[in-house]
Amino acid sequence: MADKAPSSTLSSSWIEHRPTTPVALRIRRHPRNVAKLLEKAVVFWSRVEIGCIDDCWPWKFCRDDKGYGRFFPAKRESWITSRAAWTLTVGVEPPVGLDVAHVCNNPACCNPRHLQLQTHAENMAHMAACGRAVGRGNRTSTPEAH
Repeated sequence: MADKAPSSTLSSSWIEHRPTTPVALRIRRHPRNVAKLLEKAVVFWSRVEIGCIDDCWPWKFCRDDKGYGRFFPAKRESWITSRAAWTLTVGVEPPVGLDVAHVCNNPACCNPRHLQLQTHAENMAHMAACGRAVGRGNRTSTPEAH
C-alpha cells in the first residue's frame, strides 16, 4: 500500500450497501453527512495506537472474544476495525465475498500495510497455517507473533 495518510471518510453503513462504490462518491450524493463521516474517521484513528510504519497498530479499545477490535461510532453500529481501517485507507469498501485479512496474525492490528483482501477460504487457511484456528474459538498463538 502507498505510504499516505489515511483518508478521512467512511460511510455510516459501509458493510450493508454498495460494497464497491468509492466512499467519496457517496459523500457527493449526501453532502450533509460529510461532517459526521469526518468525525467518525477522526474518532476511529484516535483509538488506534499508531507506531512505526511497519509495526502493528493495535486497536486500543473494545475487542471481541477472539481479539478483533470493534468500533461503535453510533447506536446500533458496530464495525470490525480491520475493515474500517482498510476502507478508510483505500477509500473503497471491500467487495462482497472478500475478507480483510491480517498478514501479521494480530487480530487487533489496524495498520493498513498489514491488511489485505482474501477470500474467506484463503483467510481460514492462513489462520490454520499460523496455528490460530485449531478449534472453534481456540487461539494458539499470541497477537504479537508476526
